[in-house]
Amino acid sequence: MLKYTGHPFLDVGTAVITVFSEKEKPEDLTQEDLVKIADFIKDKYPKNPVKGYLSMMLTVNSGYSNPSIGEAKREEYYNTYLYGFLKEEKLDKKCVFLISSSTLIIFQPTVSML
Repeated sequence: MLKYTGHPFLDVGTAVITVFSEKEKPEDLTQEDLVKIADFIKDKYPKNPVKGYLSMMLTVNSGYSNPSIGEAKREEYYNTYLYGFLKEEKLDKKCVFLISSSTLIIFQPTVSML
């Protein structure tokens, strides 16, 4: 499901997911592993102290840390960005990093380190 790309930020994230899942290499990750890390992020990111760090790194408008968005909007954010890999429909565009089918086009304001 994942592989190293040569992009340092993406590869660090891939390494973290691989270690979190107790796998040796990213190619061994399963969809279940990705769901587990997404569930972990969904649980931890909206809570302090992580929420405070994220509001500085991702801006307060992030769906993870924005205190003013309602629960329905937050769930929509999670379904789009955390669980987007579960979508069956793919875009006609390829991921520029993984060279595989995409489910979503991501822009810099959504993922600030890109």
